[in-house]
Amino acid sequence: MKKHTSRIAVFCSFFALLALFFAPPARAAEEALHKPQLYDYHGAPVDPLCFLSNIGTDDAPVYPTENCEWEDLMSDGDAAPLDEKRFVSTGYKQEYVDPETDEVFTSHGLVGYRAIGHVDGYEAVVQIENGGGSGTFTSVMLLETIRDDETETTTFRQHEVLSSGDRCMGGYSDARVEDGELYFTVNTTMADMFSLTGDRDREILKSEAARNLPFCAICCYAEAEFSTEEFRGVRFPETRMKPDESDNDAARCVENMVTLNVKHGHDYMGAEEFGTFIHELEHVCLGRMEGEE
Repeated sequence: MKKHTSRIAVFCSFFALLALFFAPPARAAEEALHKPQLYDYHGAPVDPLCFLSNIGTDDAPVYPTENCEWEDLMSDGDAAPLDEKRFVSTGYKQEYVDPETDEVFTSHGLVGYRAIGHVDGYEAVVQIENGGGSGTFTSVMLLETIRDDETETTTFRQHEVLSSGDRCMGGYSDARVEDGELYFTVNTTMADMFSLTGDRDREILKSEAARNLPFCAICCYAEAEFSTEEFRGVRFPETRMKPDESDNDAARCVENMVTLNVKHGHDYMGAEEFGTFIHELEHVCLGRMEGEE
């Protein structure tokens, strides 16, 4: 009984964390929220479980839009979904059998999606999944709609994944379509933000100082903005996870310089300004020498 109670507590804690990670941005309250669902051939909303029902291949996923519950995968009505104004979501439970003992285990998870709009003839969609563990994985992707009039079915073929990650390590923060262009924001750690500009394999990022910068799934430090075509810039929110005395000198140096810029109104930097700022951080905080690649 104690073990069962512990599992329930962990599961409830997971949904409390989801509420924090996927609460609407402050500006969303002032705007009309976009209706988030996709539709099947007959105009019914697509079940989120369909995103766990790939009928294509691992390299070229195809998602059905009907009959997406399996014998060992079904909706869990007891699970708390995401904000229904922003996501179509459902809790699910999945059974699997231990091949050695034949014992049946049940895991509880959550899957959801949000249709953002149309981009170059494709559906822009955010998908979210938690399989019952600590990770919450999100993807921003473009889907091709395939209608079959003979069978009266619709499927969605994955055309491109623009972003994919776990919470602060590239996880979805926000997305919108304006004038046919998709803009999306992902969370990034202090360590990862150095790879947003310049050569990802440059020597300074292999240094001990760089490798010891904060890097974890709950270490959200900045928000990186992209369009379908390019990296656009970075915002430093007040809620960023700031280094403490347990972090290395480089991390505290980075935070001091970020704080100084934020105080002077530079909480957002466009791509070019951010590239210059990162170059400065590498010299001041990571010990990059002049002329070093």
